Parts: sequence; structure tokens; C-alpha cells
Amino acid sequence: MLARRHEDATSARRRWGPRSVTAAVCVVIAGAAGSARAEDVARAYEAPPECPGPPVFAAEVEKRTAGRAPRDARITITRSAVEGYDGRLFLDGVVRDVHAATCGETVQALALAVALAAEDGVEDEPEPAPAPAAPSPAPVAESDPDDAAEAPSRVAKRGHALFGLGFGGTSALGTGLSPELAIFGGVDVDGRSLRAGVTGARGAVHTSSIGTSRVERLALFVDGCPVSARAGLFRLSPCARFDVGFLHGSGDSLENAESRSLLWLALSAGGRAGFNVTDALFVETDARAAIPLVRHEFFVRPNDVVYRVPTVAVELSVALGYRFSK
Repeated sequence: MLARRHEDATSARRRWGPRSVTAAVCVVIAGAAGSARAEDVARAYEAPPECPGPPVFAAEVEKRTAGRAPRDARITITRSAVEGYDGRLFLDGVVRDVHAATCGETVQALALAVALAAEDGVEDEPEPAPAPAAPSPAPVAESDPDDAAEAPSRVAKRGHALFGLGFGGTSALGTGLSPELAIFGGVDVDGRSLRAGVTGARGAVHTSSIGTSRVERLALFVDGCPVSARAGLFRLSPCARFDVGFLHGSGDSLENAESRSLLWLALSAGGRAGFNVTDALFVETDARAAIPLVRHEFFVRPNDVVYRVPTVAVELSVALGYRFSK
């Protein structure tokens, strides 16, 4: 029984031994053939020094093709002109391009392209989608000499608080020009301005058959100059103004003299010319035509008219102001 078993085992080794060797040789030969085809592709691989080398690319191809890699493929990787890396596959006269943010991603995309070419054929296979590219850097704006020259003017166009004192004359209080004083403040932006202030004017003495009288005006005003243009050393601006206040009439050297105050409302329009003495100090002159919105009369009894509000009044003024720096 022991001898028979020995014979059976020996016979089995004789019977199966050659076949096992043959199978093992076939597996080794198949694996070697697949590696050889991947290495053939890697030999036609060109890339910058920082990229993975040919063995890494061959491994990526082998992993995806299982020995079916085409032998006549040629691969090149170059640095992109913008950012990242550009890869190109040449196969049977067909060119495929890929782009990725890193060289490793580019290698993987090219290995996938080789695998697709091996599986379906280069001519019928659509181009594989490239790996997502990194966002392009924002273009660097070049400095323009003209912009540099305009930089001071842009700074000058910032708003500046201002304060000023004006002196002038108005024809609203009778014949001729009556003296007028104004104090104002506001904001100036390169000649354009918005202001508010208070003004007071005193009319001339009116003489009648029974004595003398006088009319005075005190008002608050708001004016604005929406646009401005330079003419040599001067800034020219069209302006509009609104006044609200009161007229005060009083008898002077009259028996039983009385006084009375009436509403003053007026709109005016005109022009302003300004000149900068320094960066902060300025001088300007205004000329306006005022239209009273309410017209009153002052008279001495029984019917001696002392003053009547005019239809249109002329107002002129000169002001000295200071512009505060921020």
C-alpha cells in the first residue's frame, strides 16, 4: 500500500508537472508583454524635470490598459504659458491636448487618453475631458502715466468743508444798491458746492413829506452750484439760491412811528467765479438775479408808499473763504 501510494504520487507529479510549468510561463509572458508595451509608451515620454518620470507614467498607463497600450504613442508635457501644464498625445496622426494645474494631474490625464485610444481606437474616440484647470490669475494692471498725472486732481475732488464771509449789495430794498453782509458754510468739491448761511441788508433812508423811514432784510439762504469749469486761474460755476426771512420796515423821525415785519421769499440764479489764493484760502464773486415770491408794500398813512418789493432784484457780492483740509 505504501509503495502504491508512492507510485501514484510520482505518477501525478509526472502527469501535472509540465502543465503547471507551462501555465506559469504563460502568465509571466503575458505580464511581461503588457509591461513591455507600457514601457514602449514611456520611452516616447518627454516632460520637465519636476514632472513624474517615465516609470511613473508607464505604471499609470499599465494600470489603465492591462497590456493593451499602443506602441506608437508619443507624449510631451510642457509648462503652460498661463498656469499649470499642457500635455499632448501623438497617435496615428491624431493629436490630443490636455491641461491641468499640476504635472501629476497632466500625467494621469494623458495615461487615460492612451487607455481610451487602446480600447476604442484613436480615430473614433472623443477627446477626454482635461482635468480642471486652476483659475487664471487676475491680469496685473499696468500703471498709466496719465493716471499718475491725474492722481492729484482725484484727491482734490474730495469734499472739503468751508466757511466764509461775504460783502455785497442788493437792489431789493429800494433804488440803488443797499449794503449786505453774509456768513456761510458748506461743502466744496472742486468748485461744485452746497452752502447755507445767513444774510442781512439795510436799505437807504426814505424821505417823505412827514418824515423818514427805512427797510431792512434778514434771511436764511441755501445755494448750490452743481457744475464747475476752469477758465485759466478761475473756477466758473452756475448757481441757484433760495432765501427765506423777513422784511422789517420802521418809521424814523415820524410822529407815532410804527414798525412792521413781513415775509421775504425769493429765488435767484446767477454765476460764481472763484480763485484759490492758497490751497485753503479762496476769493470769489457772485452775481445773481433774484425774483421775490411774495411782494409787499410799506407805506406811511394815509397813503404815502415808502417801499414796494421789486419784481426782480440784482445782487452782487464778494466773499473770502477758508477751505478745511481733511
